[in-house]
Amino acid sequence: MREVLIARLEDSFPLFFYGASSNSSQLYESISQVNINADKLYVLDVNSNERIIACRKQELAITVLSPKTLSIQTIQSFIDEVDRLFTLLIDLDDMRYSDKAFTSNLKLKQGMKQLEEKYQNAVVNPLDKIQLDLSSVKETVNDNIENIIKNAESLEGLQDTTDNLREVAAGFSHQSETLKKKIAQRDLKVKIITGCIIVCVLVYVVIVFAM
Repeated sequence: MREVLIARLEDSFPLFFYGASSNSSQLYESISQVNINADKLYVLDVNSNERIIACRKQELAITVLSPKTLSIQTIQSFIDEVDRLFTLLIDLDDMRYSDKAFTSNLKLKQGMKQLEEKYQNAVVNPLDKIQLDLSSVKETVNDNIENIIKNAESLEGLQDTTDNLREVAAGFSHQSETLKKKIAQRDLKVKIITGCIIVCVLVYVVIVFAM
């Protein structure tokens, strides 16, 4: 069990925490679900490999972050032992009325360490192992589907870009042809005007010399 949180059920005050604290906020939020679900187990999947199990033990709410490979029954047994250890080492009045945490309690930490080592070697439930494998495969398939969709969207975007470029190229080609025609027409007009001027000059020269 990687993380354990023990809280007073009445006001959700955290009495003891054991572990790395990376999911402590989720463990704490699970306490409210313990109040709602009374004596039922509350189970929350954290990721493909871990889940949070929380339950009520008399005046306590105990939440545990555990691997999914362990059966619910195994985790329930672990919680029962945690409850016995805590109530054995901590005075009942301190637990009920004191607003101090017991995380630094050396005996409690040592007891938790022993329980952690004991349940690290617990037998893996074959059905849970199969379920875990199926969950991993499902996540992999979902990731692959998402990648395919993203690639398809990228291809669609590329196709749209290609179509736009083709339209731009077609428009440019049309404009080029139009410009060529205008230039040819202008050149023709210049040649005609030039020819007319030359003809007029020649006519004028002939008339002058004829006189």
